Amino acid sequence: MLMIFQRDEDIDEEYNKEELILSVVLTISNISREHKVQLFLENVILKNSTLYKTQYNGLKNELSNQTNEMILLEDSDVYAVISYLRIVGHSHINKIWVQTPIKQKFLSLIKKYFRPKNLPICTWTSIEAFSSRTSCNMNIISIWSEDVGRAKYLATILDRDVIFINMHMDLYGGVMLLPWLKIVDKLHKRFKTSFNDSIQPSKNEINLSNIPSNTTFTSIHNLFYDGKWQKPVKGTYWKHNKILWASTTSDDARMCFNSAIEGLKTWKTYSVDTRISIMVQLLTTLKYYSKSLRGAENLMRSPQFNDISLLYSQNDRLEVIQNRIPRGVIILKERTEEILFVRLMKILISGNSVIVLTDANSSSLAPYCDIFSLAKVPRGVVNVLSNENTSDLEMSLCATDYANYEKQLYTSSLKKTYINLTLPKQIILSLKYNNFTDDIEHGRLICDQDRDT
Repeated sequence: MLMIFQRDEDIDEEYNKEELILSVVLTISNISREHKVQLFLENVILKNSTLYKTQYNGLKNELSNQTNEMILLEDSDVYAVISYLRIVGHSHINKIWVQTPIKQKFLSLIKKYFRPKNLPICTWTSIEAFSSRTSCNMNIISIWSEDVGRAKYLATILDRDVIFINMHMDLYGGVMLLPWLKIVDKLHKRFKTSFNDSIQPSKNEINLSNIPSNTTFTSIHNLFYDGKWQKPVKGTYWKHNKILWASTTSDDARMCFNSAIEGLKTWKTYSVDTRISIMVQLLTTLKYYSKSLRGAENLMRSPQFNDISLLYSQNDRLEVIQNRIPRGVIILKERTEEILFVRLMKILISGNSVIVLTDANSSSLAPYCDIFSLAKVPRGVVNVLSNENTSDLEMSLCATDYANYEKQLYTSSLKKTYINLTLPKQIILSLKYNNFTDDIEHGRLICDQDRDT
C-alpha cells in the first residue's frame, strides 16, 4: 500500500510540524486497523519521540469513539456498495441509512453476503433523519448515488467532518489528511467537562438584597446570554468605577455556555456572505456609540474570508473539496475596545458563537449587547459573563489561562487566524466510480448473475 500525502501551502497553514506528523500517523492508523500496521507506527515511526508517542496514545483512544455511517440514495448502485463492503470490511460501520425504495433489494444482498445482525441498517425518507451529527467526536459518512450533483449538495448540508461520495474511507489517492487532530482538539468540546464548581467570589462582592447605605453606583450590568440580560443566580455583584457588575458562578457559566451552543447551531448555518452583511449593518449602528471601530471596519473590506473558505485539490483518482466550518464556542477577553471589536468580528464571520469575559482590567461588551439583539444576530451567538477576577472562569471555559488560549487562535495573518477559528470539512469524491464495477469483477467479488437478477 503506497500513500503519498501532499504537503502544500494549505497543509502548512493548517498544521505545524508536530501536528503534521501526528496527523499522518493518525490517518494511516485510521485507514488500516491491522495489528501489524499499528505496531509499525508505534515502534518505528514514533519510537524515538516520547512526545509524539504520548500524544498519539492519547489520541488513539479517541479513534474508537468516531462514528462511521453510509447513506444509500434510491438511485445508488447497491451492487457496488455490497462489493465495497466486501473489500474494505464492515466492522467499523456504525449505521447504514437506506432510502425506502431500495430497502428490500439491499437487504436481500446483505442477507446473501453478510450476517445481517452485524450491520445496523435503517431506512429513511427524509434527510432530517440523519442531518444532525450524533456526537462531538469525529463524524465520517459516505453518500452513494448515481447523481453526483445531488450527492455533492447533500454533502454540503450534512453536519459531518469527512464525507465520501461513492466510496468509504478510501484515501489511497493520497491527496489529503484526515482532520483527526483538529476535530479531537476543537476548543468547545472541553467546556462540558471542565467547569469549576468553586469559582472564587469577588473580594468586593455585593448582594443587591443587602446593599450598604454608603454604596454609590451609576449603573448595574447583569450577565447577557440567550439574547437577553440575566441576573446572576446568587444575586451577587462587584463594584468597579461606580458600576455594579454581576458575579458569575459556575451555574451562570453553564447556562451561558448552553446558550452559546444553541446560538451556534443557528449561526453556523448562515453563509459567510450573510454573516458579513449582518456585521456590516451592525457596525453601521455601532458607529453612533463607539469610536473604536476603525479596525473592525477595515476588516469588513477584506476579500480574504471567501478566498480561504473553500479549497480544492484533485489527482487522477480523487477529488477533494475542503470547506471551513465554525470551530464552536470561542472565548474572548481583551484590554482595549478596538481589539475587542476586531476579534469579535473575526469570530462571528467565521460562524462561531462567543462568550465575552469582563473583569476589572478588560474592555466590556455590555454597553452594546442590546444592539446585537436588534441587528439580526440570533440569540445565543453573543454572550457576556463578568467577574472581578476571571482566572477561574478562564480555566473552566478555556482549559488554560486566556493568555495561552488566545495564542492558539490569533496571529498577524488573517488567513491563519481564520483557519484557527474554523475546522476543515472534507468532501472526497471518487473520479473512477464509473470503472468501479470493472474493478470488482476483476477481483471476482460479485457475480454477474447477481447484477442481472
